[in-house]
Amino acid sequence: QTQSIQTQSIQTQSIQTQQPPPSTTEVKQTVTISMDKDDEKESPVIVTKPKPKFQEINNENDDQNKNKNKNESNDNQNKDKDKDNDDESKEMDSSIIRIHNLSLDDMDCNGILNGIVPDELYVKARKEYKLPAYPLDKDNKLYPIKILSSMCMNKEIKINQKTKDKNHINPTVILSVGFSDLRQNLKYGKPELIIEALRNDEFAEKYEKIVHQIVDNLGLNLIIVIAYEPHESFTEKQLHFSRDDLLSCMEFVGNKIMQIGEKFKCPIIDLSRTLNPFDRDHYGSTAVEPSIISGQFIVDIIIKILSDWDWNDDKRGSKIYFGVKDKDKIQQQKSNKDSKHKPKSKDKDKDSQLIDDGDIQIIDNDKSYRSKYFNVLQVRGEQLNTAAHNTEEMALLDDLFKEDAQ
Repeated sequence: QTQSIQTQSIQTQSIQTQQPPPSTTEVKQTVTISMDKDDEKESPVIVTKPKPKFQEINNENDDQNKNKNKNESNDNQNKDKDKDNDDESKEMDSSIIRIHNLSLDDMDCNGILNGIVPDELYVKARKEYKLPAYPLDKDNKLYPIKILSSMCMNKEIKINQKTKDKNHINPTVILSVGFSDLRQNLKYGKPELIIEALRNDEFAEKYEKIVHQIVDNLGLNLIIVIAYEPHESFTEKQLHFSRDDLLSCMEFVGNKIMQIGEKFKCPIIDLSRTLNPFDRDHYGSTAVEPSIISGQFIVDIIIKILSDWDWNDDKRGSKIYFGVKDKDKIQQQKSNKDSKHKPKSKDKDKDSQLIDDGDIQIIDNDKSYRSKYFNVLQVRGEQLNTAAHNTEEMALLDDLFKEDAQ
């Protein structure tokens, strides 16, 4: 199921320090086009993004104003204070990320291009919880591309085509779609039939058309999201076929998305290498929805891309981002299989091996990586599945006890 970032999961804090923190990229607007439910259409989120040089200039001006104001009247001092407050307001306004949420549950590529009717359950829920209503057309459909185009035409989303300022970022679209297209074809039961159905539906062609309209026609920045693998219970209780079968289908969708991302030189978030399909805490009320924890993983990667990515570099190539921000966020650890044959170390960390190295990883989106995609997901799952490891170890112990008994 394709995902979007719930605005509630974006949590930013203003950190006051005596020395200005390192400069980070200023973000103007982001647009989420994907599928989710009960998200607000637009929610301003204040993010502290200090600029050291700008602050130094302000400090010099403050000193000059202080010296100048010594010989001025109280009225002038009050005016200066009001002016300073206005300047602070303007500076704060420049640090606001405005999120326009055009997502909808069950959104697929066809829905983004040709519109989709929202489920009445979600329409009523928005009204009940006093959330903004879906911006529907006369035919009661949501048209994300059409709305996005209108927002650009009406200057609600402002695009600066000629800027060379590295600290300026044009409005950026977060596109998370594809798993719904896959899920709709799971009824065919076998990976080869599911993949053939996706080809017949022209999944790749539709996806590329969406990207073309966002990047080329509207001139917006684009971050592409590859959907995460559902929790293990999804294949066990709902699909009744193996995880490898699901991964084969995900590989087809993921590879098509990565190929298009390479063509348009887009940064890509790979959630299939970020969430742990064997950790229930990474999932929400169902096996195919993110939790608050995994939602924060997504936000962290988006902020990482917006901070590092040079949108003005025409020579840049597509990159893939995955993982979590801090090593201590990785909860799953794999015990060293040989630890029982070795003396225990005083340092417990030496007796365990992290499944992933923890930090957000960045790799090239190229043919070599895409050819290994299935194997990477398969091996990662085997490493993360601690329950399976425990079962294997118990089976080995059971065999040893049986041999001793004989």
